[in-house]
Amino acid sequence: MMAKTFSAKTFSKLLFVALVSYSALNQGYLWSMVKTFFGISTLLIVFLFIRQNEMLYVPCPHPTLSPRKNRSNPKDYEMQYEEIKIKSEDGITDLHGWFIKQRSDELTQTSVTVLYFHGNAGNISDRLQLFRDMWILAGVNIIAVEYRGYGESGGVPSEDGINQDALAFYKFALDHHLIDTNKIIIFGRSLGGAVGSSLALHLQNNYEKQQRPRGLVLENTFTSVPDVAVVLLPILSPISFMLQRPLMRNVWSNKEVIPKLDYPILFVSGLKDEIVPPEQMKTLYSTCRKLPGTKIHTFPHAGHNDVPVVGAFEYYDILSSFLKSLLELEKKAQ
Repeated sequence: MMAKTFSAKTFSKLLFVALVSYSALNQGYLWSMVKTFFGISTLLIVFLFIRQNEMLYVPCPHPTLSPRKNRSNPKDYEMQYEEIKIKSEDGITDLHGWFIKQRSDELTQTSVTVLYFHGNAGNISDRLQLFRDMWILAGVNIIAVEYRGYGESGGVPSEDGINQDALAFYKFALDHHLIDTNKIIIFGRSLGGAVGSSLALHLQNNYEKQQRPRGLVLENTFTSVPDVAVVLLPILSPISFMLQRPLMRNVWSNKEVIPKLDYPILFVSGLKDEIVPPEQMKTLYSTCRKLPGTKIHTFPHAGHNDVPVVGAFEYYDILSSFLKSLLELEKKAQ
């Protein structure tokens, strides 16, 4: 591309701007504006540094309700399950979850097991209807993961801590006698997509292939937390270049992780997502390695939280087809 000609007219405009700026600076106006900008930026930076965990992790969206009392469980939805009570991988946090099994041990042993990572708000009891629909319509087992600080899990949520939790639940799946370790997939929606992707990369780098999941399902996840923060809080735009570590302790950078993953991935995107711009899902899909089986499916009328409801049977048909394709790929590889 040819460079634009630096004309006398352009030079005159620049000279005029410079003279005006110099004049304003002499009068103190520009300097006052600069001081105000840096003052506001400093306040934003301090606020983000102190409150970012509270802004990102919302274990109980309704402060008047206790996340640990009056909770429904899979039995209330006529599903068989086991309570999961394990230690986090770092050994300092007691974790809770559910292993939702199919109707018999034999069926459980032959079914795909979904390791499910939910979004940033609420806990696993808020997803029971989704789990029941997935259990029936996709015919899967489900390990419902409750991050530290959520529901009945102890501790305080953080990126490093939740990554430790995810690995602990995956090891639970590997060790369970009813789970076929060749039929484990990771499912993450929103924040859970970043949790699942981070876990998948760790397993890719540290585990033998036969111990890794068969693939991933990522629903309405983001490129990174800073990228979403700027969209939701435009006031952060002037300091967007600073929204990285060490200022941001919770980055969850899918855009750095997903291009490295050697797994088939199903991307599920609601095109009316009001929280994570759908363009971010398209970016993630465009940068992934696109192994056989990888695809993106969009739901034109779905938002951030209602894709399974809006998609209805189509949603579960797509999930079932993806799972079937993973098993077929596994057979061909043997």
